[in-house]
Amino acid sequence: PKAKPPAGLQGQLLPFQAQGLGWMAAQEQSEFKGGILADEMGLGKTIQTIALLLEAKQREKQGEKQKPKAKGRKAASQGQCLPCAPAEGPTLIVMPTSALHQWSEEISSFAGDSLRVLVYYGKKDRSATPSELLTYDVILTTYPVVEIEWRLEENKTKLQCKYCNRYFAE
Repeated sequence: PKAKPPAGLQGQLLPFQAQGLGWMAAQEQSEFKGGILADEMGLGKTIQTIALLLEAKQREKQGEKQKPKAKGRKAASQGQCLPCAPAEGPTLIVMPTSALHQWSEEISSFAGDSLRVLVYYGKKDRSATPSELLTYDVILTTYPVVEIEWRLEENKTKLQCKYCNRYFAE
């Protein structure tokens, strides 16, 4: 099904992009909670994804006007499984370092000020606290940053050998 471009989208969707947006929006609402749109390069996956982010934000705002649903642990305590609970927090987009600037520019170009975006890359940008991260709609980062952050967290659970200084699991 084709979807109408969401409010805030500063660009036109081609017919096949509107159909892609419709499919992605339907997937978000399905039991699968998402999917992957993978087609040939240059067919507009970025604008379709930005449109989906705007649509999700619009749906979230409409949902706030209705009765709010339980989130996270509260949802689990009410018998709702966590994957079925409403999503909390920003959308994380992980990409090659070479695509970071392009994604940032395209979100700005197609969404204007409708989405709050954090480029989580340099030391200064990566100093945000968890509560600060929750104030963004989208967080853009790279595969190397995810690996570095994961290793830092993983090393907290390991013990350092006093002879060789390498880290090992207990």
